[in-house]
Amino acid sequence: MKTPKDMKRELEREIVRCEELLKLYQEIPTGFFGASMISMAIKNAQSLLLSGNYDTDTAKKCLKDLQEISEAELAILKSVEEWAEKKIQIHKEIMRTHELYPKDWHEGNIQALSDLSSFLDEEIKKIKS
Repeated sequence: MKTPKDMKRELEREIVRCEELLKLYQEIPTGFFGASMISMAIKNAQSLLLSGNYDTDTAKKCLKDLQEISEAELAILKSVEEWAEKKIQIHKEIMRTHELYPKDWHEGNIQALSDLSSFLDEEIKKIKS
């Protein structure tokens, strides 16, 4: 069993770690929901620190909530964002190429790029699930 002093130290350490992750989540467009959840967990833990009630189930829950905030989730969000950016680039390239070479443009090329775009959509779905 953790002493109140140990619980306080651990909460403080987790708050600092999560505040750093919060900054990263706030930087990416797809991180809004995660940032909101992290912010709420940090505020709950800070309120608990102010109350001084470290021997409660609430304290244990606050600590657990902070500890469950993971850098792996951030990596997934960044990965999804990278795939989305690639898809946008592909669509832009399709349009640019079509504008530059309208007479020489073949349906097969459009289909190949469209297939690649669909493939990226499927990869994004896999990453999200």
